[in-house]
Amino acid sequence: AVKAGTANITVTTVDGGLTATAAVTVEAAVSKPGDVTNVKVVPGDQQLAFTWEDPADITQVKFVVSGGTDTVVYTVDQGVESSVVTDLANGTEYNIHLSTIDADGNESDGFSVKGTPKAASQVDTTSPREVTGQKVIVSDQKLILSWTDPTDSDLDSIKISGHGDTETADVFVDKGVETYTFEGLRNRTQYEFLITTLDTHGNESSGIVVVGTPRANDDGNTSSGGSGSTGNTSDGAEVNDNGQVSVKPTLNANGKAAAKLGAGTMKSALEKATGDTLQIKVEAAANRNELEIELPVDELLSNGSASINTIEVDTGFATVTVSTKLISRSSEAAKNVTISVAKADVSRLPAETQDQLKDAVVYDFNLAVDGKKVSEFDGRSDVQVAVPYELQPGEHPNKVVIYYISDNGELKVVTNGKYNAETGNVEFKPKHSGKYAAAYVEASFKDVTKAWAKDSIEALAARGIVSGMGEGQFKPDGKVTRAEFITMLMNVFGLTDANATTTLSDVKAGAWYYDQVATAYQLGIVSGRPNGSFGVHEEITRQDMAVMAYQAANHVQLQLSGSASEAFTDRLAISDYAQKAVAAMQAEGIINGMGNGEFAPKQQATRAQAAVIIHAILDRM
Repeated sequence: AVKAGTANITVTTVDGGLTATAAVTVEAAVSKPGDVTNVKVVPGDQQLAFTWEDPADITQVKFVVSGGTDTVVYTVDQGVESSVVTDLANGTEYNIHLSTIDADGNESDGFSVKGTPKAASQVDTTSPREVTGQKVIVSDQKLILSWTDPTDSDLDSIKISGHGDTETADVFVDKGVETYTFEGLRNRTQYEFLITTLDTHGNESSGIVVVGTPRANDDGNTSSGGSGSTGNTSDGAEVNDNGQVSVKPTLNANGKAAAKLGAGTMKSALEKATGDTLQIKVEAAANRNELEIELPVDELLSNGSASINTIEVDTGFATVTVSTKLISRSSEAAKNVTISVAKADVSRLPAETQDQLKDAVVYDFNLAVDGKKVSEFDGRSDVQVAVPYELQPGEHPNKVVIYYISDNGELKVVTNGKYNAETGNVEFKPKHSGKYAAAYVEASFKDVTKAWAKDSIEALAARGIVSGMGEGQFKPDGKVTRAEFITMLMNVFGLTDANATTTLSDVKAGAWYYDQVATAYQLGIVSGRPNGSFGVHEEITRQDMAVMAYQAANHVQLQLSGSASEAFTDRLAISDYAQKAVAAMQAEGIINGMGNGEFAPKQQATRAQAAVIIHAILDRM
């Protein structure tokens, strides 16, 4: 092969009579990078928003936007995969040519798309309807997902994402295909996927979660369906037409109330179940203070049932809901799960703890899989507990809290606990097995009188998430620093890691905010400034508050199911990096405007505004 460059080539005839020399320039072959794919153009008021997927061999994406009176040329770094062009003319069709550039400066041929900005009143912000009839067919090392597309005329595609602990690249399926197969999966491991719909305007639905567990084709634990056990079973349990189980406990050798479901009961319940929760009601005597129930789960897990995500056990004095995913994670071949609930002896707690709890009932929850205790949960989807609480005259539901009682008697607030007025229960998602109690905490401030923020501030104060400024004052109009807001946010989600570290220049080890900022930085919830700092003492802007809240909610996979809202009138003043977060938080109702249709993105947030956002997030956990 001849290298690139200039060479002299001499040619001589065979008889040596003629000789000629010529200079030849050889140019290296140019290898062009690949183009972007899955380009979406979303028209807005005087703007066009773009999303796409980058190929691996590029450093930049180049945009040439032409139309109207000007041509705009700019580049976006690899990995960003979104951009917004503003100050465009509504009603004018623009041609956008996209090409890619690699590290050697080579540029792809590219291609063009078109888009027409629309006035705010013309922009479609309605999410498409969800898919229906979703099913999961299990097979050896694979799961086959199928569904029926909605009939929306502007439906573009279906997106399938990993959900919960399932990590997988997003998959986009064209409308009309209505199926996708995941291969190379691990047998007897539960996988969870979120199916959302996308329309041509860039709107995305909240999504529907499906689960399945691959199994070998020769696995004997398959369900043929249709056998339909009814009425009483050999263990004395009853299964109704909806798959709900009722069972009466007996006294075990230790004199404790206990129940044990047989495999036949579980099989019948699974065949009849109509929802995603298997419900079990234990008909215990009203004076029972403790109960233990054992459930066979091998049939449930090995079937890879897409319909059952959780098992709910109502003991009569407390309800415990356990995810099948937690069971699978605790043991790959789990056969039995034991759930025990007891009203603990309060007199065994330290006197100071008893004084704080007053007359509160203390519940002790424990979980075991195949006889091995499972004591740590994710605080989100693994376990949910509901205990009764009688609201007294004058008590506000927002100030009812749940305490976790450690082995040394220390009380720690479970921030996601909240009172459900419809059921009369306090519901919470614990991170540990052990002792819990519901109690009322009075919290109020002299200077908090505005209805729009009062409930939020007092609810957070009752949980120790915010505190006053002395002399019974909260100072709701005071400003909030970036360190203060991220600390509140991390404490609400329970994400703080005492071992986290950071290289942010102004985040000093030992500072009251260090653990929270360091954890947020490691998790990608916050990032540093170009100068390597975080800006700990700077007053946080409303748009940065929205971004941090959005990033934290995404990290814990908080389901945001809000519908689209009318866009803020000053949305063009929102920085590009904050556009998506502000839109999502607004649609969910977590952030609101200033009363005049504006968001005021770069205005400093007040303590009251921060409290309202934090409480809105807490209410959705």
